[in-house]
Amino acid sequence: MWEEKFLEYLGTLLEKPSNQLFTCEKTERIRSVLINGKGDSARFRQYVKEKQFALINCPEFGMENELCIPANEKNGNSRQLEKVVTVDKIFEVLKSVHEGARAHTGYHKLYKDVEQTYYGIPRKACMEFIKGCVQCACKKPQRNVAPLTPITSKYFMHRGQLDLVDKRADPDGQYCWIGHYIDHYTKFNFFWPQMNKSADEVAHNLSVHVFSVVGLPSILQHDNGREFCNAVIRETLKLWPGDEMLR
Repeated sequence: MWEEKFLEYLGTLLEKPSNQLFTCEKTERIRSVLINGKGDSARFRQYVKEKQFALINCPEFGMENELCIPANEKNGNSRQLEKVVTVDKIFEVLKSVHEGARAHTGYHKLYKDVEQTYYGIPRKACMEFIKGCVQCACKKPQRNVAPLTPITSKYFMHRGQLDLVDKRADPDGQYCWIGHYIDHYTKFNFFWPQMNKSADEVAHNLSVHVFSVVGLPSILQHDNGREFCNAVIRETLKLWPGDEMLR
């Protein structure tokens, strides 16, 4: 599927008159000019001469009559050669380079590695190739973050937030926790010492230090999870029979 979509993209590039891709027909025309020294149009022969195409035979490197072009031709550096890649081989070459020494490092590094050895693979083709790579897609940071829902309160004691500060590393005698309750609307705070982090002790301290002073909130929140918060509410309702305000 990945290869099919990529080849379709290359097909759209071939339809453009200004494309610089190399088809099998075009490379054979270049080979014919290099071998025979004549044939084809004068304009095409001039193109082959200006680009300095060459046929390289290095059987020890698996290159037999391989079409190449001098690297960095703008700088006049002809010591290093780049292998001309035809359209039907682009996916195979990109896959080989992309899974090589610097595997799955994005299209910038892929294009840099490709242009050092191969000729005829445009930057846009590297970008399109990376889009189909599953491993590269998994490495991308997820930008679709769910929108944050603000916590609101309408009046005093509408929403109460409970927190337990862990002081077990530096206890005060038998007290290892600090209970903290804040009214979300007014930001009024209550603090008390606690020996344990049990739901019944939290409910007892809430009743003594908070609810007996300001009453019960409509909503009670706690960051230790819904089960713990529900346990605190159940224990609180035992201490305040008949009161259905907590939920």
